[in-house]
Amino acid sequence: MVAKAPSWLDLWPWIKEYFENQTIVAHNAEFDLDVLDRVSDYYGIDFSIKDCIDTMQITHLGLSDSCVLSGISLDNHHDALCDATACAQIMLMCFGIRPSEPRSTLKQTQKERKLREVLSETKKPLEANEVENSNTPFFQKKVVLTGDLNSFPVREEVASMLKRYGADINGSISKKTDLVIVGNGCGPSKMKKIEELQGQGFEIQVLYEPEFLEIIEKYNIK
Repeated sequence: MVAKAPSWLDLWPWIKEYFENQTIVAHNAEFDLDVLDRVSDYYGIDFSIKDCIDTMQITHLGLSDSCVLSGISLDNHHDALCDATACAQIMLMCFGIRPSEPRSTLKQTQKERKLREVLSETKKPLEANEVENSNTPFFQKKVVLTGDLNSFPVREEVASMLKRYGADINGSISKKTDLVIVGNGCGPSKMKKIEELQGQGFEIQVLYEPEFLEIIEKYNIK
């Protein structure tokens, strides 16, 4: 006989004891607390929170941009554990507590992250009438940048440039991706995902830096 795994409702007494009368930390706490209240009402459960600290009120930025400016990794944004960890790190940094890495390693890691980060505002595509030139291969294409481009060491710069020509800059590869621009150091897992999606019939075009440079020169993209 196979034992049935307990549901989270079965574990509720333990969960309630863990959270009861505690101070919680959240980024955009108003939204999170509203969701928590709705879930509590739906399942007929109740518990009290002592207090809440909203890190968004400290940084005055969304979670993604807060992490960019703080040098905090946000590799899987909107994943609950990833977002919660990032929020906790922002809170710790407010108290002057940093990761226990050697200082030189920490500075190098933060520098690398800043070079590769794209601001959330840049990821919002332009309307068709705002695009500088719609007659390019990037117009209304979902574009992913991966690896390091020698000609564009700061990813935000190339992302902003492509946005002006109608590209929809995405942070991860999916079935909706149209084009992937590949630089040095691209992870093998991303290349494998591209191959798998291509094998499923999704037409994802891959451009390496030399091909990419030829295209931007041909279409006078600046």
